[in-house]
Amino acid sequence: MGEIPLAYRGLVQAVKADECLTVQAAVTRSRDVAVQALLAHPLVGDIDIAAPMLDEMLAAHDLNYK
Repeated sequence: MGEIPLAYRGLVQAVKADECLTVQAAVTRSRDVAVQALLAHPLVGDIDIAAPMLDEMLAAHDLNYK
């Protein structure tokens, strides 16, 4: 594929950080890491959005993260 153009590199890195943190949160069942994952995502990035969104997702899937 070649080098990612500079204009897109930050976006790609942010999404990759979100993906890595999401996997880490799922494996460890860590709510703090799950919030970090949402904060890393370019379409979320706001604690006032991320925390309630996470709570809703965890409740919808009957998951208990500590």
